[in-house]
Amino acid sequence: MRAGKCGKRFFDQQSHEKLAFGLYLSQQHADAPLYTQPLMIEMMFYIAPPKTVKKRTPYVSTFPDIDNLMKFVLDAAKDVLYDDDRIVCILQGTKLYDLNPRVELTVTELV
Repeated sequence: MRAGKCGKRFFDQQSHEKLAFGLYLSQQHADAPLYTQPLMIEMMFYIAPPKTVKKRTPYVSTFPDIDNLMKFVLDAAKDVLYDDDRIVCILQGTKLYDLNPRVELTVTELV
């Protein structure tokens, strides 16, 4: 829930998905401590190709927007990889078609 105009409350429709992705990240991160130094995060989004692709290109230039995908991952990683996403100084993202849909993250400390 988040506050809206005139004191109304809005439900974050992605909260369930963020929680599930955060749990998956916490399993991958295991018991490693949270990052505290400046970070570079590279995100590779592999998306299942549609049944018909007009051009044979590996790059996804349609929905979903990459900035929304990256923000989703950054929000889900809060309190799993780091306390606050303000320590992310370099952010790179790529959307590609692949028959095996997945997200790959590479986190590098810059210090």
